[in-house]
Amino acid sequence: TISLAVAVFGVSVANTYAGYLVGLVPSLFYKVLIDRDRGLLSRVLFVSGMYFLAAILCESLLRYLVEYQAVQWRRALTHHLHALYLKGNTFHRVLHLDHRIDNPDQRIVEDTHQFTTLYSSVFAKGIVAPLMITYYSIKTLELLGWRGPVVVFAFFLVGFFINSSLLSPIVHMVFRQEKLEGDLRYTHAVLRTHSESVALQGGAPWEAYRVNDRLERVVRNQEQIVFRHWFLQGSTSFFHYVGSVLNYIIIALVVFSES
Repeated sequence: TISLAVAVFGVSVANTYAGYLVGLVPSLFYKVLIDRDRGLLSRVLFVSGMYFLAAILCESLLRYLVEYQAVQWRRALTHHLHALYLKGNTFHRVLHLDHRIDNPDQRIVEDTHQFTTLYSSVFAKGIVAPLMITYYSIKTLELLGWRGPVVVFAFFLVGFFINSSLLSPIVHMVFRQEKLEGDLRYTHAVLRTHSESVALQGGAPWEAYRVNDRLERVVRNQEQIVFRHWFLQGSTSFFHYVGSVLNYIIIALVVFSES
């Protein structure tokens, strides 16, 4: 697992650098078009092709390593959870006596899969974030002085606190949504298991009430999540678009202060 994490780190760094090289391609073509240099055009085409090829290889390899790492983490974590769940009569206590964990089968199977998949993706992006932040902070400081990094970090902190305040309620709602989804699936599973008994006893109306009641709980909570997402999406879009203009604002601050 450690060797796999090191491989993900190395490919993530290479993929970031390849993306940086691809970002230089438009400036190379601008120079060719401005100078009208046909000889330079062939060299730029070749170099651009190599940059694109490197970026494609790094990105595809990184995606493979991230997904493979998620599978290995899921295997290890699920084995550990199985060992705890099936130790003694733990499974009986969790299912029938201690109700602090709802739908343990869903938590072990589905939640573990989602957690390892998401965490592996976050790991690949977060592991290179300190290097990128340090590098671009130094470059911004060298080119624009202290105002550049200060404005960038202040903008980031404002956006972080606002988006965090909007995200926090959604996290609890999503957790509740997973619980309600599990309850709905469990109700259908019980109906499938005891379908013959329900049919013989004429219990279809009661079962229809139960499954529809579970469904309404799921839908009502999901409606609240959609409503909260509306505000969160608006906030993230605002900071995304303002962030694209922030580059010019920082340059303008430096230019006008010097003039």
